[in-house]
Amino acid sequence: MSPQVRTTRYIRAALLLGLGFSAQCAELSIDSVTAQVGTSVPLAVRFVAAGSQVAALQFDLSFDSTTMALGTAAGANATSAGKTVYSASVAIGLTRVLLAGLNQNTLSDGSVVTLTALVTNSSAAGAYALRLTNAIASDQAGNILPLTTSDGSVTANGSASLPPSGIFAQVASGGGWTTSFTLLNLLPAASGANLTFWNDDGTPLALPLTFSPELGQLPTTSSSIDFVIPANGVALVETELPEAAAATVGWTRLTAPAGVVGSATFRYQSTATQDLEAVVPLETRTPASFVLPFDNTAGLTTGVALANGSDTSTANIQIIARNAAGAQLLTGSISLPVRGHTSFMLATRYPSLVGILGSLEFQNPSGGNISVLGLRINQTGSLTSIPAQAK
Repeated sequence: MSPQVRTTRYIRAALLLGLGFSAQCAELSIDSVTAQVGTSVPLAVRFVAAGSQVAALQFDLSFDSTTMALGTAAGANATSAGKTVYSASVAIGLTRVLLAGLNQNTLSDGSVVTLTALVTNSSAAGAYALRLTNAIASDQAGNILPLTTSDGSVTANGSASLPPSGIFAQVASGGGWTTSFTLLNLLPAASGANLTFWNDDGTPLALPLTFSPELGQLPTTSSSIDFVIPANGVALVETELPEAAAATVGWTRLTAPAGVVGSATFRYQSTATQDLEAVVPLETRTPASFVLPFDNTAGLTTGVALANGSDTSTANIQIIARNAAGAQLLTGSISLPVRGHTSFMLATRYPSLVGILGSLEFQNPSGGNISVLGLRINQTGSLTSIPAQAK
C-alpha cells in the first residue's frame, strides 16, 4: 500500500471517528429572554441528547448577583425521566445544579431545569449573561460523556414596575431578639421577592440574613435582598445579631407580586432554655386610621411600633387615646421622617395610661402609608401580637 493511500485512509478514519464523536456529544443551553426591571421571568436550561444516553447532569450557573436572583426547579423532561433537581448556592453569583435519580432512565431532548430570573429593582437596562460552567454528563453506569454548553442572557428593559406589597412595622435583631419572615407564594409560578430594611431615621439598615435552603442563597449582611420563591412554595428569611450585641430595630418592606403573602415572627430568648414568640401579618392596608386596643391593667404592658412607608413624605401622625368607655383621655402626635420608624412602651411614653384599658387611634396622613403594630407583654415576659384595626 502506497504512503498516499495509507494517509488517505487515516484521514477518512479520523473524519469518521470525528463525525461519530460529534453525533454522540450532548448539549446544554440556556434561553435568552427579556424582562422588565423589577420583575421575574421564566426561562429554561435545555438538553439535546444527540444520541447520548445521559442519565445524570451537573453544572454551575454563573450570573451577576447584583442585578439578578435565580430560582431553580425541575424541567418537564427531567420530571418525566424521574430525575430530582438539587441546587445550592456555592458562592455569590454561582449556583450548582445536579439532576440525578432513576439511573436506568435517560434524558430526552427538552427542558431539564426551569429557571426564574428576578431582575432587581436597582438594575440598569441592558443584557446580563447567564453562563453554564463545569458541566458534566454521565451515563447509567456513571461513565463521563462528552457535553457542550451554550450560554444565555436576560435583557432588562425599562424601570421597576412592581409596587411595594406591604410593610412589617418592626424588625428586631440582637440583644436576644430574632426576627423571621415567612413568605408564602400562592401563585402556580415561581415569583421574585425583595425585602428592604430601614432604620428609625429612614436610612438603610444592614442586617445579617440567613435563608431557607430552597432559596439557594448564602448568608449575607445587607439592607436589601432579592430572592425567588418556588411556585406554591414558602420562603424563610431570618435576621439574628449575636446575643451580646445591642438590639437593633427598624422596619421592613416587602416588594413582590400579588399572591405573595407573609408574616413576621419576633422571638426573644428570655432564658437559656426559653424563647418567647409573637407573629404579626404583613400590613397591606392604607386606611384613614388604625385603632389599636391596649390593656395596661393587672401588670400587663403594651408595646407599639410605627413605620412610615412613604418614600417622599414625612408622616405627621395624630394620636387619640380613649378608655374602655370610649371617653377621650389624651391627644398627641408623632412625626416620622421619610421611611422612618419608632417603637416604644406605651406606659413610658404616656404615663397617664398606666392601669388603663382602652384604645389608641393613629390617624394616617392624607395620602400616607403608615403601619402600626402592637405587642402585649405580661408580668412573666410572655408576649403576643395585637392586631391593629382599620377605621
